[in-house]
Amino acid sequence: MARKSGDEELGAAAKALAEAVTALSKAVGQGLTEASQEVGTQLASSLREVSRELADASVEVGRHAGEQRRRAKVERTRAALLEAARTVFARQGYEGASVGDVAAEAGFTKGAIYANFGGKEELLLEIARELGEDEADWYADRAGQDLADVLDHAHDDPDQLMRTLLSLEIFTYAVRHAESRRVLAPIVGGSLRQAAAMLHDGDGEPSQEERDTAIGLLAVHTYVSVLAPLLGDQLDGVADRLTARLLPRP
Repeated sequence: MARKSGDEELGAAAKALAEAVTALSKAVGQGLTEASQEVGTQLASSLREVSRELADASVEVGRHAGEQRRRAKVERTRAALLEAARTVFARQGYEGASVGDVAAEAGFTKGAIYANFGGKEELLLEIARELGEDEADWYADRAGQDLADVLDHAHDDPDQLMRTLLSLEIFTYAVRHAESRRVLAPIVGGSLRQAAAMLHDGDGEPSQEERDTAIGLLAVHTYVSVLAPLLGDQLDGVADRLTARLLPRP
């Protein structure tokens, strides 16, 4: 048998208590002494009050459960729209994609987007925040490893190209829309600091040279990953050779 929800259990308790009140009231009216009848009447009144309180609590629990279900549905819809926006922006570019394209990819109408986001720009900014959080976790999982090796192995990740394309869309959007830089600069800057930290040995902040090297390594691997579908074998070994120049080994 399926377990009852909290509001169903409260409702059942309220119903049982109401039935008990009715039975007690009937018994009181059928022959108790005057003193007992007064006590029984007071008890019945108290039970009715408790019954009302239980009924009110049942309604409140039901309202709360409904709100939780509504929020869960909103969160699922937002997640589906953001995932669709990632796919569409990477495939068509931010400027080439429309709100309708994103909605269709997610299986919703355009109204679903405007009910959850301010529009296409808000979708992009939220994707940038998510990518920033993903990268923070990615770097944290690889703390203590060699940055050059980590970036080299990243090319084997089938989702890496999509993330790179989305990052490039975010960068170009910031170039064209100065008002977005206040939001995007800390996100991008955080990723650069984490990359530089992987080159830093010891306490304190990475040096300027380490930050420069991190930017160089990221630029090399980003550019190579974007050119790879176009130039293929012509790029064999390019990233390794440029990495060796940026990180000369003793």
